[in-house]
Formats: sequence, C-alpha cells, structure tokens
Amino acid sequence: MIAMPLFSRFVRPRRRLPVMGPLATAACAVLALTVLRPGLAGSLVIFSASAAFGAYQIAVNTAFVVQAPDQQRSQAFGVAATGIAVVQGASFLAAGAAAQLVTPAAVIAAAGCLGAAGAAALTHSWRRQSPPAGRHEAVRRPYPGHLARENRAG
Repeated sequence: MIAMPLFSRFVRPRRRLPVMGPLATAACAVLALTVLRPGLAGSLVIFSASAAFGAYQIAVNTAFVVQAPDQQRSQAFGVAATGIAVVQGASFLAAGAAAQLVTPAAVIAAAGCLGAAGAAALTHSWRRQSPPAGRHEAVRRPYPGHLARENRAG
C-alpha cells in the first residue's frame, strides 16, 4: 500500500524496467525466511517486505502495455488476467495440499525459493534483450510548433 506509490513517484520510468527483475526476485526470496518460523511480528515484517518488493508489478504492467498492440490491448489484458488467476488458484491448491504434509512455513519458504529462482532466471533473460520501446524511452524532440518555425525561418 505504501511501496507502490513511492515506487511510481521516486523511480523514474527509465529506471523501472532494470529494477523489475531484482525486485521480483526479492519479493519471492524474502519469503524463504519463513523457514525460521518467525512469530507474528517477524511474519508481518517478512510479508510486508515481500509486498513492498511487489512494486515491480508497476514496471511489469507498463512493459505489457507497451508491448501489446493497441487494437488487442484489452484482449491481451483479459487473457493475462485469466492466466494469472488460473495459475494462482492452482498454486493455492498445491500449497494447501503440501501444507498437509509439512508445515505451512516450509511450504511458504519453498514457494519463495522456487519463485526467486524463476524470477532470477527471467531477470537474466530480460537483461539479454533490449528494453521495449515506449514513451519513456523516446528521445526528446522539439514540439511540432518549434519545427514549423524552423522551417519558416530556414
């Protein structure tokens, strides 16, 4: 609740994409600390830190908007939202089943480690690609009126 407005206010658009991967990795990795079975206060700190690192989602959504074609953007968002809901639901079912066999803390820690590994792998692949073009990547150009004046003067 606090991190997202701070992220969007203080992290410049050009800097958001490069920090997306490390923040996603940290959001998951910090959950591994639950293996230590912290009390209520410790758990609140761990889950709050994970949620704060979740501010990477602002960069993800921006990158998605930039990549989705204008004509299919709403359809792309619908497919993405459905996919996320299905994966989350399946993950919750699997975590609940696993928590019947081991402690919930172990399940959360294992999920955090798996998520961190996946996010780190994606981060590595993102860094090999050039950043998507977008409004925030555009070179500043003079406004159109300025060009018209130059043409008349020249």
